[in-house]
Amino acid sequence: NTLYFVGSMATFQVAIALFLAIIIFFGNFKYSSLIRMIIFFPGVLAPVSISLAWRKILEQDGVLNQIMNISYPWLAKVHLAIWCVVSVNIWQWVGYSLIIFYAGLQGINKELLEAADIDGANWTQKIFRIVIPFLTPIIVLNIILNVIGSFRAFDIVYVLTRGGPAHNSEVFTTLMYYYSFAANGPSKMGVGAVIAFVMFLAIVVFGVVRIRLLKEKRL
Repeated sequence: NTLYFVGSMATFQVAIALFLAIIIFFGNFKYSSLIRMIIFFPGVLAPVSISLAWRKILEQDGVLNQIMNISYPWLAKVHLAIWCVVSVNIWQWVGYSLIIFYAGLQGINKELLEAADIDGANWTQKIFRIVIPFLTPIIVLNIILNVIGSFRAFDIVYVLTRGGPAHNSEVFTTLMYYYSFAANGPSKMGVGAVIAFVMFLAIVVFGVVRIRLLKEKRL
């Protein structure tokens, strides 16, 4: 589940943030700063507060079902709970990735884009032949940051689903908490410590990769 969660976060959050950054940057919107601020704003809120709000929205008698006039257990469905957790995490943190991409887009040489216009390149060609290659190091950086952040995710997962139903949204952090503090019977702090050590190793590996790329001036 952890790998599924981390992979989904790294893939979808980076893709959504990149798409939004490109649209906002090249869209020349009048209030682009306000749009960026609105998207970034959830990232400054406490994850627990956000989780409680979204739980009220996604509960079977919650706001979403009342709006849609249905009674659907979004957080209790085995194969849907993890996607609810992923979606809320992306909603909160996509603003950070967007800001990083937007800063990278500002470094693109406008003469390259103007030359592409003269050569008759359309918008799609400019994006895939100029913008994406230019942003490749920043894409890698965002993926690494998302992976590290996803391994550390706890608040939203625990408040929304507590790892359920049937442990289908369980991740390393909630499993560590369960064995360390919430398991029935004798304490299993040793198991929790092992899980914490595995998480530590995973974060160290990705941290070392990031540092090496920085030293090579690729990020």
